[in-house]
Amino acid sequence: DTIIKKVSSIENMVDEFSKFAKLPPAKFGFFKLNKLCSELVLFHKKSNKNIRFSSFNLNKDLLIKIDETQMSMAISNLIQNSIDSINEKQSKNKRFNGIINLSIYLKKDNVYIKIDDNGSGLPKNFPKNKILEPYITTKKKGSGLGLAIVLKIIQEHNGNFYINDKKNGATSLIELPKKI
Repeated sequence: DTIIKKVSSIENMVDEFSKFAKLPPAKFGFFKLNKLCSELVLFHKKSNKNIRFSSFNLNKDLLIKIDETQMSMAISNLIQNSIDSINEKQSKNKRFNGIINLSIYLKKDNVYIKIDDNGSGLPKNFPKNKILEPYITTKKKGSGLGLAIVLKIIQEHNGNFYINDKKNGATSLIELPKKI
């Protein structure tokens, strides 16, 4: 049983590493960022009825040059991290109401995608700079590649990625140049 469990764990890690190492070159095109974000919020909302999702500025068309598949993967990964964090907090307090807010906005020549949650926040007593490194995880299930993949995708788009702990939860922020 132990060997089978370890082999399964290694298979999952190899699969995640494969995604990380072989991320195909970005195929840029013009896409409506608000539509992409709306679809991701709707998808996660449908499969996580115990969490309240809200959004801001997703009704205004925002055309941006991105690789739609990769950006979708990055944003979805961040939403999933928020969901996991909220589920962890809800497992300790059944009355806790989880909230995830996704917003997009323009500032100067950049587009920002912000994901806020009221989950358990970033791991305590853990160096913040380490959380973006490959194979670093504090989760029971996880390869530690999720945030490393997000960072790689954002860097491929000449953007910046920030993740911060806050009093109640965490905030992820993607900053992309507006390439129109």
